[in-house]
Amino acid sequence: MFVAAYHGFPTGISGNSVAADFSVYPNPVDEQLFVESTVQGATVQLFNVMGQEVLHAIITKHTETFSTAQLLPGMYVLTLTDAQGNKETRLIVKQ
Repeated sequence: MFVAAYHGFPTGISGNSVAADFSVYPNPVDEQLFVESTVQGATVQLFNVMGQEVLHAIITKHTETFSTAQLLPGMYVLTLTDAQGNKETRLIVKQ
């Protein structure tokens, strides 16, 4: 990974991304969250605003379904990490 800088200020990050192979819906979510990915074996983690992991799973098929019924309403951070360590992050709103 390379961090581009202009006069010492970061202007961007170049590197591998799993964003093209990753989608999450619906957002906002109510009862079920769907994660689509062509990256099998990737790790999905969901964190609450206190940084506590509330979901941890491995992608084993093109579309995974996760129950969010037990989650309190609010903001969550979903991270997908592939086998090479590349990460993508999405903000998720639980209704």
